[in-house]
Amino acid sequence: MNDTPTWPAKLLLFGEYSILLGSSALSMPFNHFGASLRFPDTEHDALPDNGMASNLELQKFFGYFLENSDIFEEFLDLEQFSSDLREGLYLSSTIPQRYGMGSSGALCTAIYDRYTRDETGIQPAPGKDKLFRLRSRFTLMESFFHGKSSGFDPLVIYLQKMVRLESDNSIIPIDILPDEGADHTGILLVDSGLTCSTGPRVREFLDRFAPGGEVTSAGEQMIGLANACIDQYLAGNSTSFTEAVRRLSGFQFDTLPHLIPSHLQPVWREGLSTGLFSPKLCGSGGGGFMICFTREREQASQFFEQKNIAVKVVC
Repeated sequence: MNDTPTWPAKLLLFGEYSILLGSSALSMPFNHFGASLRFPDTEHDALPDNGMASNLELQKFFGYFLENSDIFEEFLDLEQFSSDLREGLYLSSTIPQRYGMGSSGALCTAIYDRYTRDETGIQPAPGKDKLFRLRSRFTLMESFFHGKSSGFDPLVIYLQKMVRLESDNSIIPIDILPDEGADHTGILLVDSGLTCSTGPRVREFLDRFAPGGEVTSAGEQMIGLANACIDQYLAGNSTSFTEAVRRLSGFQFDTLPHLIPSHLQPVWREGLSTGLFSPKLCGSGGGGFMICFTREREQASQFFEQKNIAVKVVC
């Protein structure tokens, strides 16, 4: 009964905040963490403590589906979902919560894959209509957690490939591997040790960079920097990409210092001044992970280890 697939976390490489202003975004699955729906090993087994808590949370999620059954019954088998909850269904996950790594997106993906009324699986090259329908459904599902969701995170997780979201909302799956983008560029995740909350920070950001819906000159600059990083990364141009991400890193340090945990600000500054790495926000900032791009992966990893700062190598 527990042969269910494991769904990865996601890593938003570029587009945090700037996507709210109209930039492109680039995200990829991150298999270091994962989540899967599970049952007690036998019908007589008790749920583990975390499984019991998870089952209760899934019941709340199911209640949201029931309240909007006219929408969700069109594409989800709610009767089977209800039956499985009574059998002790829970989510087993290693994805850290409130870290911007897509924990809610992985849950939505797992539920959709198990209970969808559509044909399961995804074609190697899904068409625009299929991608639009998937994203729309994930938007409806994930809105339970965030009040409003783009549906982008669960889509990336479901496709299990890098995805570019254009400013016109078109979706472009990318077939390159992470280490093929911006050749010789390593990606590190630096753990701040702090959780983060997105909502209040988003409102503050929009009030500052797009008051009344009008994007400021600083907002336009952020859009251009994010788009340049994506373009150069996908083109595999390591020299131009290194310069583009260095400029984005400096912009974030100068304009969004309150989103950088105070104990990581000296590290951020040192990375830029030495040229060893270029840090940037990962998600909403204020905690969670910090992304670092470097052409000296081993040296950069040792830099953080010597400072007793936990770091994970993405590629």
